[in-house]
Amino acid sequence: MTKLDDIIDVSIAYILTRTPKWSTLRTVGRSKALSMTIIIPFIGYIILFNNHIIAVLQLWPPMFGGPDAILSRLYFIYFGLSTLGFAQLTFSLACPPEIKVYEAEADYVLSEETIATRPSMRLWIDDIVADYMKNRNDDELIPVWDEARYPDTLEVFFDSVISETMAEARSKGHLRADDEDLDDPDDPRFFTGSGFVNVFNVASVIYRNQIAYESFISLFVRMSLTVKTDVLRLRYLALDRSQPSIRLFATISYVCGFGLLAIPGVDSLIRVLKQFFLG
Repeated sequence: MTKLDDIIDVSIAYILTRTPKWSTLRTVGRSKALSMTIIIPFIGYIILFNNHIIAVLQLWPPMFGGPDAILSRLYFIYFGLSTLGFAQLTFSLACPPEIKVYEAEADYVLSEETIATRPSMRLWIDDIVADYMKNRNDDELIPVWDEARYPDTLEVFFDSVISETMAEARSKGHLRADDEDLDDPDDPRFFTGSGFVNVFNVASVIYRNQIAYESFISLFVRMSLTVKTDVLRLRYLALDRSQPSIRLFATISYVCGFGLLAIPGVDSLIRVLKQFFLG
C-alpha cells in the first residue's frame, strides 16, 4: 500500500467511527413530520411547483422576491425535502427494529430481561456470537470498517461476558479444563494452558452450532442466564453500531436536506430585515 492509500484508509476509518449511531439518528428518524417527506421525491414536484402556490408567493415580493427568486426558493425546498425523504427511507429500511422501538439501551434491557427464558437466551447468545464472528478483525473484512462496526470496547465486553459465563460453569463443576481431549486436533481448546478462557474457540463452537457440541452449547446458554443483562446490553450496542456506511449515507442526507431547506429561509429573513430597517 502506498502512503496515499494509508491516508485514505485512516480518513475513512476516522469518518466511519464518528458517524452518529442508529440511536442518535432515531431522534430525527422517528419524527412523524419528517416521515411525510418520503413521498416528496415522487409527488413533491407537483405540489411545490403548482401555479397557485407560485401566485400566492408573488403577493409578498419583499419576502420572496420576484418570479425567478421564487422559483429558485422552490427548487431549494424541493431538493431539500427530497433529500430528507431519502434519508427517512434509508432510516426506515436499515435501522434495526430494536433501535426503532427502544430509545435507549436501558429501555431495551429492562423490557427484554423480564421475559428472559432459556429459549430466548439461546437466540440472544446466537445473535451476540454472530455479531462478534462476523465483525471481529479478520483478513476477509475491510480493515478500516472493523472499528466502526465492532469497536474494541465491544470486543472487550464480549470477552468478559464469555469468560464470566465459562467461569460460572466451571465454578459449579459443569466444566473443567481437563475435560478437553488435548490430543485431538479437532477438539476446540476452551481454556488456554494457563487456565484462561479461549474466547474465540468458545464463540466458534457456538457460531458453527455443530450437533457434536450441542450439550456444551446448552450448558453455556443455561449458565448465561446469570449475565443476561450484559448479553442484552451487548446485543443492543452491536445493533446500534451496525451498518456504518448506511448510517453515514443517512447522516449526510439529513445534513444536506436541512441545509438546503435553510437557504431560502435565511434569504427571506435577510430580505425582511432589510425591508424593516432600510425601508
